Amino acid sequence: LHQPRASIWKRFDSFILLAPGGKVCYAGDRKSAKSYFTNLGYQCPEETNPAEFFIDLVSIDTEDPDQAQKDIERIEQLFAEFNKHQTSKECGKPLQPLEHIHSISLSERNNRKYHQAVS
Repeated sequence: LHQPRASIWKRFDSFILLAPGGKVCYAGDRKSAKSYFTNLGYQCPEETNPAEFFIDLVSIDTEDPDQAQKDIERIEQLFAEFNKHQTSKECGKPLQPLEHIHSISLSERNNRKYHQAVS
């Protein structure tokens, strides 16, 4: 969902925050996200819907080249920090951007499974 209203946001257990280019800047528990970003220096204002705040963190202002550059630098920092967090947390490989996200309908998925089974 893109920028869910506050009442829907509170129903989430976890979420993934993707920046342009498929860069994962957060994936995890909704309740931990505010403190995670606060620790990185990005505190969600008290009366702000956290979903809107998080989307703003990974948005690029295309109208203002100077601001766009700052936005890109912030996104790169968030991606690097989350990558470092995940790598240290799971002792695995660094995350790569999700450049191609493809979703298919349930019927398309079932159709593919059928054709694979009969092939």
